[in-house]
Amino acid sequence: MTGSALAPVIIPIVAFVALVVWIGMVFYANAHPSVHGREAGAAHEEHQDHEAAAREDGTQNRPGADRRAA
Repeated sequence: MTGSALAPVIIPIVAFVALVVWIGMVFYANAHPSVHGREAGAAHEEHQDHEAAAREDGTQNRPGADRRAA
């Protein structure tokens, strides 16, 4: 068997750290969506955030919400 005896220790640690960093980046990107990739103007105006779609009484203005059972 060739290779270092230290490899079975180092490889899982590096893989675990890389996985944690990758998952952290995914959660960060999900929490901070970007609008820079879209065209300015109509495409941006068509998009509504959930906060912008909220009514004054606190309910969400979602399509089909009024058809749901209470």
